Amino acid sequence: MVQRKKLKFHGWWGLSMAAIMLAAWVPELVRQTKDALYSADTFFEVRRVSVGNSVVGDPVILDVDRSILREFNGSYVVEVRKFPQRTAYCGGYGSTRYHPDATLPEPVTLKWWTFQGDCIGPNLPAGDYIIITYWKIDRGEYGLNDVVVSIESNPFTVAAVTPKEVTDAIRERKVIQERVQELEVQIERLREVD
Repeated sequence: MVQRKKLKFHGWWGLSMAAIMLAAWVPELVRQTKDALYSADTFFEVRRVSVGNSVVGDPVILDVDRSILREFNGSYVVEVRKFPQRTAYCGGYGSTRYHPDATLPEPVTLKWWTFQGDCIGPNLPAGDYIIITYWKIDRGEYGLNDVVVSIESNPFTVAAVTPKEVTDAIRERKVIQERVQELEVQIERLREVD
């Protein structure tokens, strides 16, 4: 049978040790409680940043699903990277006061998302890209370190021409070929008449 020993405090010395141990644990317990009460997901949630394919010269359109749950000071960094190499191509950054009643513009363009940084959608050359966005939530007013939330978009393509332009070019070529054939037939008839 295992014998259990009881912890006995002997006078003031025992109480003093208990007080010292409690004094060491309480601040950590308070910090952990505050950290849970003011975690990143109590300020801000981002569920999706999806990007549609685009064409050189057209704006890059984003589909963003995010919620600002409580007011906070924050900053953001947007990186547009070549895909699949993930080399940085362009980006933007800024800081603002985030409000729960704030709404996104319709449509959300890359130009707006990067706050007109060096990454303006219509200027993206043909290629494949992804967008990575980081938000830093300032929790200093609660005595806590800042936290970062990030999300990566789907890969998207900026094409040199649209499928419609390709179809139109094929159709035009076909029409030109038919006209050339008609002219060749007419030239042949004229030769026969001579």
